[in-house]
Amino acid sequence: MPKTALSTAVSTSRRSNGGRKPLLIDLALQGGGAHGAFTWGVLDRILEEDWLEIDAISGASAGAMNAAVLASGYAKGGRSGAR
Repeated sequence: MPKTALSTAVSTSRRSNGGRKPLLIDLALQGGGAHGAFTWGVLDRILEEDWLEIDAISGASAGAMNAAVLASGYAKGGRSGAR
């Protein structure tokens, strides 16, 4: 699987944003049973990074379920609630 800029950024060690504004990202999550499980691992890792912030999220099928669970958890408890 080819590396993208996001996957490269996420695979680096945890970095602080140094007081700067976080990098806002929009996510579109694909469907498919196994993809849903793998996607959740990536979302979990993104939520660990304080220099990344999910600005918008959408999805289809399993991706829509992940998006809904993440958004609901985030509304109730921020990053830790989403995780």
